[in-house]
Amino acid sequence: MPMTEETKAKFDALKVGDILVSSCHYYGVFYDFYKVVGKTNASLKLQQLQKKGFGSPNSYNYSVKPTETLIGEVMTKRPDKNGYLNFPYHYCAVDRLYKPDSTYKEDHMY
Repeated sequence: MPMTEETKAKFDALKVGDILVSSCHYYGVFYDFYKVVGKTNASLKLQQLQKKGFGSPNSYNYSVKPTETLIGEVMTKRPDKNGYLNFPYHYCAVDRLYKPDSTYKEDHMY
């Protein structure tokens, strides 16, 4: 199914080098970061970035940020009509860009 006009505009604004943030909220809150390493008219080539934690993982004061270290294989993802990129246990949206000044708190309490 083709992307909506709004989604297509957000997708078109992505550049190689941008970092997307995905999250899982199933049994806690966990974040992953993906660097755009390639792009076509309809898909993205992404590679996961290693993350670094700050604080105690067993508290509510644990946060993560991406490092520059690429891990895993390059994967090709095509956004659905609403701009979501699906992963096995989580998703991210094409407009969910990493913001260095933001805090990404993980909740490992479950």
